[in-house]
Amino acid sequence: MGPLDSYPSELQSMVRPYLGQPEAQPRSQSSLFPEFHKPTFSDWTIEDKARQGLYYGLLGADWAQTEKYSRDPQRYHETNPLITHFTGPHPSRGQINNIVAGTALGHLLLMTTLPSEWRKFIQELSILGEGAVVLTNP
Repeated sequence: MGPLDSYPSELQSMVRPYLGQPEAQPRSQSSLFPEFHKPTFSDWTIEDKARQGLYYGLLGADWAQTEKYSRDPQRYHETNPLITHFTGPHPSRGQINNIVAGTALGHLLLMTTLPSEWRKFIQELSILGEGAVVLTNP
């Protein structure tokens, strides 16, 4: 296994010529963007499922914290600019529930349409982002 093998094949094929290495496989497209496919779980590994479960655990913790804070609007307010743009600084419990449900479903749909090498990257990025949110909530 080479040092580039853990990166998406599109990135590998772009970097290999500069390192004096032949391309591992011919590129089907010249874009850095992944080629989406029909939603399926058939190529999910146990690691993919574990990462998705960890992301959902962190999303659940963020949801629980936000629900708790929504009960005390004098002391807490929403700081995510994307959410406050639509809900204001004090989203209702219904809005919070809808946002979390939409986020969970959207994330799952995206993960099932991504190729496996991109799925791992996006799941890890999502885990880091959601983990940071949970750890920095008051």
